[in-house]
Amino acid sequence: MKSKRTLPDGAMVLGVIIMITAGIILFKFERGISKSKAAEISWIAVPAVITNIQFETNRGGAYERIVYKYSFDGKLHIGDRDGFSGGERWHVSANPGENRGHEVGENITIYIDSKNPTQSVRYLHPPSAEIVARKRLLCGVVLVLGAGLILWGAVRKVRGQP
Repeated sequence: MKSKRTLPDGAMVLGVIIMITAGIILFKFERGISKSKAAEISWIAVPAVITNIQFETNRGGAYERIVYKYSFDGKLHIGDRDGFSGGERWHVSANPGENRGHEVGENITIYIDSKNPTQSVRYLHPPSAEIVARKRLLCGVVLVLGAGLILWGAVRKVRGQP
């Protein structure tokens, strides 16, 4: 006999998917914070030069990407990361083409992992406490939503409601 999928089954599956997705996002965000804190201890500052500033307009804003080159142990490297969390590589600018005070050829200080000098960032600091709190709260709300869907589906299934 073929089993018939019901609304509670679908709600429970959706709840699990939502919870897994929120968990992955929260894990990646927390991992970025941990990397940043560890790097504050072990990464070293080196001089770099801005080689390119690229601009892109999307999602209702203008974004800039700063590309820099640096030398370590006699080898030349190129980087473009601002920090450890995803999405930090692009800065929002008020106006398209505005470089926020940086110029190609400008000397800057970056931070590298001396054990793997291809890994570099412009900033070691973790995201602000406000941003951390917002992201954790959002993930918490999504996790509660997923758990609510699972619980709702389980209760309807126990009661025999389709």
